[in-house]
Amino acid sequence: MEHGETDKYTESLNNNMTCADTINMAITNSYLGDFRYDLRTAVKTAVDQHGSERVSWVLANTLQRKDFDGRFSEKNKEWAKAFPIPDCRQNVYYVVNAHPALLDAFIRYHREGLQLNKAPEAKKPSARGELQKEKDTLQQNKPVKAPAKPGIEI
Repeated sequence: MEHGETDKYTESLNNNMTCADTINMAITNSYLGDFRYDLRTAVKTAVDQHGSERVSWVLANTLQRKDFDGRFSEKNKEWAKAFPIPDCRQNVYYVVNAHPALLDAFIRYHREGLQLNKAPEAKKPSARGELQKEKDTLQQNKPVKAPAKPGIEI
């Protein structure tokens, strides 16, 4: 309110709630029968509609609110703790309410997708490799001496 961003805040809150509903519906709609789900497609559906950043935020908020539930993996809980989500009552409005076992798998697939889409980190060149390149360059640029020609005496 102090910064005149109430409209942006309300819009973001509404988008988070819509995202949570989308995740719930995507999980429900991924049911294949015989207790089988296509959760990878459910993740793709949610990410295509809301983007991976918002989906991550909503999932992290959900896990932070349900940290007590032992049906979520420790890896997923640790991932969620990395998000600095403020502790305010409005966050309860965008908690995903799917079955914890399904939601845990959904989160795992989402995290895998984030890793696959992550740009590979540039490797730091080794000092030894840089020195060898420099040495090779110096040897290549070294002037070649012409062989001595026998002199002609008159």
